[in-house]
Amino acid sequence: TETAGETPNTCSFAVQGFQPTDGQDVVITLGSKNNLDRLFAGTLLRDTHGYVGTPANGTDTVSAVDYTWQLTRRTISQRWTGVSGTVIAQAILANAPGFTSVYVAAGLAVLDEFTVTNQTLAAALSALAQRLGANH
Repeated sequence: TETAGETPNTCSFAVQGFQPTDGQDVVITLGSKNNLDRLFAGTLLRDTHGYVGTPANGTDTVSAVDYTWQLTRRTISQRWTGVSGTVIAQAILANAPGFTSVYVAAGLAVLDEFTVTNQTLAAALSALAQRLGANH
């Protein structure tokens, strides 16, 4: 399920032949496992084990949430004046363990002032994108 904005996407599917573990990383691609074009990447939240007919036909139904969810677990309050959107995005992501700012665009517009007050990191990035006129 894909959701716009900073609301994390979710994914549910069934597997057979192994038992997933809550908290496990989930990466879904088409074709080769080496395909870098991800359709979904996130964390397995819940695994429900069941079977069809006999226990030998075990299946597991899993629910996962994309990595955006991790950006909703921390909040930030900060004010920036006279700096570029690049610097602001990098500062926000510096508060997000496990995330990188490597792909933040260089040379974003300089903002006279940008303030976030007790917003999640995802909401702060979303507000920054909107302020810069970017689609997210």
